[in-house]
Amino acid sequence: MKDNMVRYAGNDTTVKTGDHGISVTQDRGISLSGRYGTSISGFCGRSVTGNRGTAISGNEGHSKSGDLGKSISHVLGESISGTHGKSITGAYGHAEAGDLGKVSAGQGGTIRLKYWDKEAKSYQSKTGTIGEQELEPDTLYVLNSYHEFVPAPEEREEE
Repeated sequence: MKDNMVRYAGNDTTVKTGDHGISVTQDRGISLSGRYGTSISGFCGRSVTGNRGTAISGNEGHSKSGDLGKSISHVLGESISGTHGKSITGAYGHAEAGDLGKVSAGQGGTIRLKYWDKEAKSYQSKTGTIGEQELEPDTLYVLNSYHEFVPAPEEREEE
């Protein structure tokens, strides 16, 4: 596949692009992008992207992105990103990020963050349910040094 490609597909299709590409699908489609890519899927779609990419899905969709990526899904969706990633989902969805990541979910959703446990010398994960344990909906969370969920610091906008 060639660099700097943009692809679009209709209903019930699969779309692929190479490095620096953008993939777009409609209903029930699947979008795949290479590194630095962006994948967008419609209703019931799935979006997958490489390192430093962004994956966005419609209702009931799934989004996955590589390290340093961002994943966004809608109600009942699932968002997963890697180390330093940011995952956001709607009500009753699931948001998960790797070590040093940030997560947010709507009411009734679940969040999960991975961390390195120095004593166990292995990766562990912390899971929470929005509406329980003082976790608020639509709030970005990180883990503190005690592996507890705390609101993420405000992000500065780049000029």
